[in-house]
Amino acid sequence: MKVSSIVAAEVRDRFPEEEARRVLSAFKAAELPLLDDDARARERARVQLAVVKLANGSLSAFEQWLREARVDWRDVLVAAGMAHENWPHVLREAGFRVPEGPPSDTPD
Repeated sequence: MKVSSIVAAEVRDRFPEEEARRVLSAFKAAELPLLDDDARARERARVQLAVVKLANGSLSAFEQWLREARVDWRDVLVAAGMAHENWPHVLREAGFRVPEGPPSDTPD
């Protein structure tokens, strides 16, 4: 699965260097039902950011939330408070650098 530049930057900000590499590798290897095609890049970034938010810098929490996202990523959005259209605002309030427009889908 692709990882946007915004997601990659947030991962690097929230995890130590070695763990950040593991997180990014796990995202790239993960398959999320209905979100793996390029047309769903914005939603894929949304789910990835929700996982990062919920993990709160913990690798074990990241692994738990990524497993949950593989089962039903909608539950992850709800748990992160990102199930509604105001999700970019929710992230900005949590200290994420999410621009006003949609997240970039440029893979790293």
